[in-house]
Amino acid sequence: MTMTILLAEDEDDVRELVATFLRSRGYQLLVASNGMEALELAHAHDAAIDLLLTDVVMPEANGAQLAKEFRQHEAALRVVFMSGYAGSAVPVRDAPSENSWYLDKPFTATSLLAKVAQALTRAD
Repeated sequence: MTMTILLAEDEDDVRELVATFLRSRGYQLLVASNGMEALELAHAHDAAIDLLLTDVVMPEANGAQLAKEFRQHEAALRVVFMSGYAGSAVPVRDAPSENSWYLDKPFTATSLLAKVAQALTRAD
């Protein structure tokens, strides 16, 4: 079964590397460069989205706003937040929900894959 990940990342190089890596591992990806584009992609996508992988700080809608919007329609949506900001600059880091994980930037391909697998395989 192919898992669908919605990737929202405003940094072009990071977005391209993450998308390429995850696709090479068999994940289906919807790729957005900001929060509003992510919402548009999700609304146009007919099938379920298994994971939201989002940068925390983005223009138009940050990662926390994006997750909140998605969870109004799918309360149990799994979310991995990514950020290069340290400590208290990242509000979701200190207040994760049951279906949220956090990944510090910079990260390795191995740590990205491990975090995505953890989020997708966690038992409900």
